[in-house]
Amino acid sequence: MRVAVIVSIAIMLMYGVYQRFVIDSLKNENRSLTKELNEAVSVNKGLLLRLDEISSLRDKEIKIIDEMMESKQSNEVVIKEIIKEVKSDDSKESISVLTARSILGRLQQQRDSNSSRD
Repeated sequence: MRVAVIVSIAIMLMYGVYQRFVIDSLKNENRSLTKELNEAVSVNKGLLLRLDEISSLRDKEIKIIDEMMESKQSNEVVIKEIIKEVKSDDSKESISVLTARSILGRLQQQRDSNSSRD
């Protein structure tokens, strides 16, 4: 009978030691996983910040390209108007003089509109 009690106490102690070992092992694994999670979150935040920077740069580039396209279209309209003015002028002056005069007139108008904005 004593042997049975001693054996059952020994089994309970061994089981307790085993449970303690498993708990410690799980705690260590949890710490390791938590550390990896924190590192992954940190990397993710860094990537999100970089994506925001890239998005901001892209938006700026798109705005610049839009302004360039508007300027190009505006310039094309002005060039067509200058050509129309030169062709419709019936004076005997050369085309180059008429074109230069028309361009200078446009530049003066642009300068006047820019100074009125200021």
